[in-house]
Amino acid sequence: MERQLLIAGLDGATWTVLDPLLATGRVPTLANLITRGSKHSLRSTIPPISSAAWVTMMSGMNPGQHGVFDFRNLDLSQYTAHDERLANAGSYSVPTLFDYLSQANLTSIAYQVPMTYPPWPIRGQMVAGYPTPDHQRAYTWPPELAGSLGRLYTHSPDQIGAATPAGQASIYHRYITTMTDQLIQLSRGSWDLLMFVNGATDGAQHRFFKFTRPGFPGVSPAEQQQHGHLLDDIMIAADAELGRLLAALPADLDILVISDHGAIPRPGQAFNLNAWLAREGWLNLRAGASATRRRSQQLVEWAKQTLPITDWAKRRLPARFKQQL
Repeated sequence: MERQLLIAGLDGATWTVLDPLLATGRVPTLANLITRGSKHSLRSTIPPISSAAWVTMMSGMNPGQHGVFDFRNLDLSQYTAHDERLANAGSYSVPTLFDYLSQANLTSIAYQVPMTYPPWPIRGQMVAGYPTPDHQRAYTWPPELAGSLGRLYTHSPDQIGAATPAGQASIYHRYITTMTDQLIQLSRGSWDLLMFVNGATDGAQHRFFKFTRPGFPGVSPAEQQQHGHLLDDIMIAADAELGRLLAALPADLDILVISDHGAIPRPGQAFNLNAWLAREGWLNLRAGASATRRRSQQLVEWAKQTLPITDWAKRRLPARFKQQL
């Protein structure tokens, strides 16, 4: 039997966060792998966004070749250059690593790799990664696999968004633990490749990176003092759970730990290009457009552009706006 391969994806992981943890001995699993192997910075795709980068990782093709540039499909006839349909596995037709292995009669386990919904037939098992219709539910190949796994997340996106930072961190910790439990369960069969992507590392950076930067707009010193450890805690947990998974796998395993892009704190301010153009006299508003109508259109556009909340908006926006979503 050929040596088995584990590809461990840490979504958004960056040495900016991990290097201080390595220097202080708080991520021993990664430290051990680096000692046994090597450590490098991997160039991301253009654009450096998860949807494009993970399809590139699976296919070996750049976004111009596989056609995925964002989490929404491009539509240049629209003002935003996107339509409201989420990109998914149907947005690209190039073969992936899992397809090549299937053709070679090798078995893959793909677990929550982004852009694999809807899951497709492979030689092995696939648990689709985001975006999916319900991120708590497992969508799988073969379909009957879902019944043996249970929920992936314990909370919906709305509940995660409404939680306190400490509550959000607790949800991410439970997700990472559940992920490892399910990976160990899946790995008990015969396989050649096991690939998974831990999305909590990216989610934690989106929510907690700002607490690690003194003077970040809108974050008080008290909030930084209270929540500044949360991001490190998630990375430490991801490292520990990777170690728990490795302990359950064969010792003579080949291992790749990869990320799709890096991370920085989300900007606290945004540049309103149209307002600036209007102020400089280079943009004229169309006559007859009322302020109320403009605000309504802006609300609809905001709902379309904010990936996780389209369903939320359809449930909560006034009826006259719902038909535009």
